[in-house]
Amino acid sequence: MNNLSTILKNNFLPSVVVLLVALPLSLGIAIASGVPAHVGLISAIIGGVVVGSLAGAPLQVSGPAAGLAVMVFEFVNQFGLKALVPLGICIGIFQMVLGGLKLGQYFKAVSPALIKGMLAGIGFLILISQIHVGLGQKPMSDGIQNIIMIPNAIIQSVTDFDGSLLVLGLTLVLMFSWNKIPVKALTKIPASLAGVIFATIIAQSFFPNLNYLTLPEDLGSSFEILPTGAFEGLSGKMILMALAIGIVASAESMLSSIAVEKLAPEHKTKYNKELFAQGAGNLVAGLLGALPITGVIVRSSANVASGADNRASAILHGVWVLLFVFILPQVLLLIPVCGLAAILIHTGWRLWDVMSVPALFRKDKGDFMIYGSTLAFMVCIDLLAGVFAGFILSLGVLLFRLLKHNAETHEDEEAVTLSYKGNLSFLQLPKVIDKIAENEKGDKKIVLDLRGVNYLCPVVKEHVEDWEEDASKSGGNVQVHFHQKHISYTT
Repeated sequence: MNNLSTILKNNFLPSVVVLLVALPLSLGIAIASGVPAHVGLISAIIGGVVVGSLAGAPLQVSGPAAGLAVMVFEFVNQFGLKALVPLGICIGIFQMVLGGLKLGQYFKAVSPALIKGMLAGIGFLILISQIHVGLGQKPMSDGIQNIIMIPNAIIQSVTDFDGSLLVLGLTLVLMFSWNKIPVKALTKIPASLAGVIFATIIAQSFFPNLNYLTLPEDLGSSFEILPTGAFEGLSGKMILMALAIGIVASAESMLSSIAVEKLAPEHKTKYNKELFAQGAGNLVAGLLGALPITGVIVRSSANVASGADNRASAILHGVWVLLFVFILPQVLLLIPVCGLAAILIHTGWRLWDVMSVPALFRKDKGDFMIYGSTLAFMVCIDLLAGVFAGFILSLGVLLFRLLKHNAETHEDEEAVTLSYKGNLSFLQLPKVIDKIAENEKGDKKIVLDLRGVNYLCPVVKEHVEDWEEDASKSGGNVQVHFHQKHISYTT
């Protein structure tokens, strides 16, 4: 009993902090996903209670994620709100199978540049779509159209002057400058919570006719299991899109787990267990027609920073959301939609992380190409096209790096030395053969130095050994230097 009371005591305050972060974000993500605001709250409850109870990453907090908002928006736009049921069920079963097959850790092998480009694309798409929402207008499903129509949206807002532009602008200024406020006590309040409180006060005081959140009169009816007609229109295309969203959700959850483990190294992640827990949460979300769930780094980092030491914090935050929904729903009705849009614009900017792009360019041109192509295809075509383009380019960059090597020729009075550095695969064998043949025409000793080779393909090694042996038998003067680690590469 004392152990339980200690756990609750240590994790009570962190759970409240996570609640304050999760509440406005869940509402905003729901709107960005094209679904009613309360659907995001249901997902937050499931992410806390269900995923938190089964989690393999004890300090990770799960819920609706901005990283899926764009894909879910497209899915709902095509198949309707009730399609969230088969979406969640497909993702849930997919993730539980992956976890059961112990494939969770393989998501760590995804190119970081691809993930960074994907998050940047999602962030940019959220940002430009939420500008329209914040100005009281409906966003287009096409990224380019959203960009083109932003000036018209601003002009329309200025012409109508309903206050949305002013509230949106002031809230954004507050949120972007929040961490620079000299009063430390205030900066402990999450920027998203400060933004939604500020927007609510300004809107209620000066612009009561703005668009505000709406909720069902009976929130309890929102927890309907398998709503009628949920599987109408089920198709192969719907399932394929659901699996694509499932892959992105799984990658985001696993990458978030890695980030959380770096923040709290003493709490090790069991990746397969965590993936199975995410699947269980998405299965429940599907049964209730809620938004898909992932591990969310924003909530998780707040959880760690607040001193959480157990999964109890994540579970409690889900309980607090549930109590808030049923006890204080009228408070949510005071929040202006433009205030939530400001939160999503701020979140989109952080996901885009444009300030890190110059450093990425300087560090690795190949990774920058992967990042840039993923971002460009997502904005100009759609998210799946961006991910596919980034994946193909990642394979291309990997192949280039495998083929990359440096060959130097040094000649003195006694010998010609051919030095290789980098990687030598069977694809480079013809060039190696040509180089050797070119220098065999003279009378000097040939030294083949492979000690600088990081990877030596068994095929190349076998050919070099055969060449050395044949040259020695025929009276040739040759010498080969292998690195000690190359001894194991035998056929």
